[in-house]
Amino acid sequence: MNILEYQVREHYTLTIDDLDGNSRKIWNWEILIAENSAERYRGKAYDSVKGIEIPWAMLTNARKTPYEQMLDKIIAYINE
Repeated sequence: MNILEYQVREHYTLTIDDLDGNSRKIWNWEILIAENSAERYRGKAYDSVKGIEIPWAMLTNARKTPYEQMLDKIIAYINE
């Protein structure tokens, strides 16, 4: 059995005010960034008001911080 343990290292609250034409959406995201002993990162984001979750995902882009990678995932979700 192989157990990988990640500790939540960062927790952010993010509000995005999205004005699209005459429509306005406000997103209230919580972002969790976790790290294991091998310095590998995973991230998760959720908007509890809208009931939307971006599940835990590996964050492997060395050019961006884990937070920036999660922000990219959130913006991609909003723009779908």
